[in-house]
Amino acid sequence: MVEYTGDGLKRADRLSPADPTPLTARTVHRLHTPSNTDRAFADSTARGAAPTLMVLVLLKTLERLGYFPRLAHVPLVVLQRLR
Repeated sequence: MVEYTGDGLKRADRLSPADPTPLTARTVHRLHTPSNTDRAFADSTARGAAPTLMVLVLLKTLERLGYFPRLAHVPLVVLQRLR
């Protein structure tokens, strides 16, 4: 069952149901592109590709939301951008 918000967007089209910003390609690029500092931090903290990706996901979602979401709730488009 797909849940829709009041503006017709699916819940999966947002990072969080409480986040008013739809996840357009432009928004994802602007808000979820890791900086060189972000990448250096992730590389120095995690070992391997999958753990590094998870550090970046948690870092960028924390910056946007102010809390760590469940990884299952992070939209695929955000994961693909951070990869």
